[in-house]
Formats: sequence, structure tokens, C-alpha cells
Amino acid sequence: MYSTTSLLDKIWEFKDFDDRKSLMISQRHNISLLIAKLLNIRNISEGDIDQFLNPELFDNLPDPYLLKDM
Repeated sequence: MYSTTSLLDKIWEFKDFDDRKSLMISQRHNISLLIAKLLNIRNISEGDIDQFLNPELFDNLPDPYLLKDM
């Protein structure tokens, strides 16, 4: 990890990432290299990338009838 200072004297810290893994993610999922680097930095697993980029809202909502007093 390395850091640099902005014009307003804020310290920006850049996280390390694997260039090869980012390139592989970019090619497998047909996304830009920048997006692949961000996914790599956030440690999004290979199996979760599609769900992360294109979430299905109804797949993640619980059954409302399971709520108390519903």
C-alpha cells in the first residue's frame, strides 16, 4: 500500500491488488479493467461478481409473511 497527498493536503492511500487476477476478472466477465481492479480490491469472490454487478432485488428480499404480526 502506498500513499500520496492531494492538492488539499489530504492523504490518499492506494491499496495493493493483483494485476493478473484483475485482468482475468475483466476478461471472464467482459468488464473494464478498472471495474475489475475495484472488485479485486474489495475482495469480491469470483462466484459473487455477477450478483454484485447485477443484483436481483427480489432474490434478496425476505418473505414478508415471516415478519411478526404480518
